[in-house]
Amino acid sequence: MKPLFLFVGLLGATSSFAQPVITNGSNILPVGSAYMASFSSINDIGPSGADQTWDFSLNSFSNLANLLVVDPSSSSFATEYPTANWVFEVGTWTSYFEISTTEMNNQALNITATGGAGDFGANPRKILEFPFNFENSFTDVYSENSNNVNLTVTYDAYGTLIMPGDFIYTDVIRVRETEELGDIVTRYYITEPFMNIAVHFQNQDVFTWIKVPATNSIQENEQLAFSLFPNPVENILSIQSNVESPQEFSVLSLDGKLLKEFICNYGGNSIDLSQFQSGLYLISNGISVQSFKKL
Repeated sequence: MKPLFLFVGLLGATSSFAQPVITNGSNILPVGSAYMASFSSINDIGPSGADQTWDFSLNSFSNLANLLVVDPSSSSFATEYPTANWVFEVGTWTSYFEISTTEMNNQALNITATGGAGDFGANPRKILEFPFNFENSFTDVYSENSNNVNLTVTYDAYGTLIMPGDFIYTDVIRVRETEELGDIVTRYYITEPFMNIAVHFQNQDVFTWIKVPATNSIQENEQLAFSLFPNPVENILSIQSNVESPQEFSVLSLDGKLLKEFICNYGGNSIDLSQFQSGLYLISNGISVQSFKKL
């Protein structure tokens, strides 16, 4: 089975002094959200249980691509998955999900065409139930390539996840998906922002991480944020930074290639994009990432 690059925002508010709970799927990342993905080869991901600490800060990670949340109606295979209400792209791969008040179903995962590996349209793969508490578990049967697969999903641990570059995430929820043939996919969910921050594929020893800001408050995230206008843009894009000191910014393609670098000062800044072709691009200050459309 191919890698499941699933990065989903699903968590309700939690406290560091209580067992975190996946309450519902209402706080999912909005269209336009974008973050850099990276990966490493890791075999041992540590124990299950309460109040764990998983330290991967000494592992070397390589950039993979950017994850971009897109509008389901304008996505590549919108007509094949008409009930999907959340879609993301990682490079050239597209994934489709249907989220209700009681569960989340994966309809397609990392597909470049329908009907093959990763297409669960005939019988979607249920990956979460709401609410989902520590040590809760459920079973599911989904279809892929005309085969039915038995799946068990368990909330097996919570704690602190430590990643390279002083990225430290607290109140992390770990959910393990075990297939009947022994394949195990383990996901780490955080609450600020609401998303699946990392995933480990046991059969391949691959650990994929999304580089979201490792902050513990909405206020801290806002201080690192910036705004773009107009969006879509024809030629001149304006940037409003919340950081008083100068920052280095990068313009990236959706697959993570560096296209342009510039310095952004506090207040109003602008860059000329007249040499760029029409399409979607990303802007990053090394922590926050936003998408924009060039007309």
